[in-house]
Amino acid sequence: MESFIIAILSTYLAATNNLALLIEGLVLPEEENQTVELAGSDTYTIFPEWFVSATSLSDLTEDNDSQVASVIGAVDLEPIVWTDAVVNIYCQYFTPGQVRSMTGTGFFVSSDGAILTNAHIAQFLLLEYLDKGKTRCFVGTGDVSEATYEVSLLYISPTWILANSELIATTAPSGNGASDFAILYAVSGIGEAELPDQFSYLAVDTNLLKRDVTADTVHIAGYPASTGSADDLSGAIKNTATTTIAKLYTLGTNYADILALLGSPLGERGVSGGPVVNEAGQAIGIISTLGDDIVQGEGSLNAISISYINRAITKETGYNLITNINGDLDARAQIFETTLVPWLARELGEALE
Repeated sequence: MESFIIAILSTYLAATNNLALLIEGLVLPEEENQTVELAGSDTYTIFPEWFVSATSLSDLTEDNDSQVASVIGAVDLEPIVWTDAVVNIYCQYFTPGQVRSMTGTGFFVSSDGAILTNAHIAQFLLLEYLDKGKTRCFVGTGDVSEATYEVSLLYISPTWILANSELIATTAPSGNGASDFAILYAVSGIGEAELPDQFSYLAVDTNLLKRDVTADTVHIAGYPASTGSADDLSGAIKNTATTTIAKLYTLGTNYADILALLGSPLGERGVSGGPVVNEAGQAIGIISTLGDDIVQGEGSLNAISISYINRAITKETGYNLITNINGDLDARAQIFETTLVPWLARELGEALE
């Protein structure tokens, strides 16, 4: 299976190499990753969100305090309130006699309309390629989510799909958040909404986090599922909170891959995919799981770091995060759809059979 993945990814990379001149980006230096043993076991509860015990991840070692990678710079746009970039993502998959729904959060990360979210949300966009049902995903904006943009899949981690495809059919999925990222992009407006010439977005910081960020104050936002319609999960209300980074964990890279956040009122289902924003107004993480309320306090959250996503997507595609979220998104999406999506969709389809 590993050789098959390599062959598919090689095809994708060969195709995307032709787009290099169309996309502005930075090149990350090679990094030497060290393996760190994970301790304990992962525990989760109900679909659609994932909840993991913080004790399932091992602490960072002391010798990785200050590695620095590139930071994504902002395009000149009018200043925005950072929460304006946060959106509600709502998906439905209709099959005879059954409707599967997923609600989550994401945020615009480029002026071209790219949206960063979790793979366990974006995977629903793969289901439309199965010819077994009908899928629709849209982005809601505003303090009360209102359908604003139709979205398409720009990229989803093949690593995550391979490791977790069977979880789409279970009400008690498990995992640790590894590779749980995806990129969507707005393709058209809904109703009277129109695509802007440039999207207001939240800048992301790909710096490798230092250990001294522990105890830093951060800001988070998302659309809790409990605030939406009980029938279809739409109309969710955007909530924000201020919290503290309690601890850093690794996913076997020896870098700060997971941010454990102290409890807040935002800690519930539906906020997966929401940003973790530092005092400089940049996203340094993306919420992926609930934490251990006993250790971190009620409403605790875990987030995968932007640094982790940057390194993971560079390894998978040969391009860093800024390259993948800027430029000719339609062309990039078409290549991804042609080379990887059929295989990824089949993986999910087999899990649903």
